[in-house]
Amino acid sequence: MTDRHTRTLSDIAARSRAVGERFRPPRFTTIELDQPFVPESFTQLYHTPLYQRLDDRQRLRYNQLYGLRTNELFMLFEQGFTRRVIQRIAGACRSTDPMLSECLWLMLEEESRHHRMFLDFNRRVLPAAYADRHGHFARARLLERGLLWLLTVRPDRWPFLLWLILMLEEFSTAFSRLLIAQQPIDALAPAYVRLHRLHLLDEERHVHLDETLVEQYFAALPATRLARNAAAFKRLLHALLAPRRSGIRVLQTLGGEQPSLRPLLPHLIDAVRALPHDPGLYGIITDPVALPFTHRLQARFPAFALDRGR
Repeated sequence: MTDRHTRTLSDIAARSRAVGERFRPPRFTTIELDQPFVPESFTQLYHTPLYQRLDDRQRLRYNQLYGLRTNELFMLFEQGFTRRVIQRIAGACRSTDPMLSECLWLMLEEESRHHRMFLDFNRRVLPAAYADRHGHFARARLLERGLLWLLTVRPDRWPFLLWLILMLEEFSTAFSRLLIAQQPIDALAPAYVRLHRLHLLDEERHVHLDETLVEQYFAALPATRLARNAAAFKRLLHALLAPRRSGIRVLQTLGGEQPSLRPLLPHLIDAVRALPHDPGLYGIITDPVALPFTHRLQARFPAFALDRGR
């Protein structure tokens, strides 16, 4: 542990506490439902020929539901396996690296804050769907939840989870940045843009902490364990990139709201399932400008580089 390491973490902790002291929970009393939430190119259906079959009203509502689905994915990343992994590491390094431990506990507080913001926004747009649960679009199966739980019990044995956390944190940061940078400035619903602007207050610090953990856990990893972790990482990432259930549930929810669309619904679902990957997610994750930390580490550990052709 170097003085530079301690100073960097001390600065991160100080900035985290300062942001936390100034933060006030947003009140989304007005959400502009006459405007889209995300750029069309971020959605799955936009990349299929059948998108043209939707009228303007249907496209707008699909876009908004897709924006809620994206918020929900962020909630799942931040309060799911990420929390379990970071909790274990923060507890394990409490005596050996107390400053890192403090930063990680602060990070968990911030992730809980993000979760509450995203959930509040989604509940205001779709109150019935979120009345008694946090997930409407992105719900993992019991087997998937069980497997992830087993892996998170020993993050030191499966440090690829840290790599996945880094990639997803950096993806969410890039997504929010791209959203805010959209032109013209009022192209998207201001309330949704504000939500993601608030999300950015903490995420860049989190990415730095994630990179620190990846470097720390991977530096001395034996070649056999490195290869095993790389294989598990790629398998999980390719499953994540596939346009699976959450994107399909967006379409099913849209069909439930708009009966005139129901005859076309099976064809819309087939068109999305035929996509080789989630275009919005894949486009950002494979962009070294959008994810500089991830791609810098991939240059050091090429076994973890994503195959762009898949």
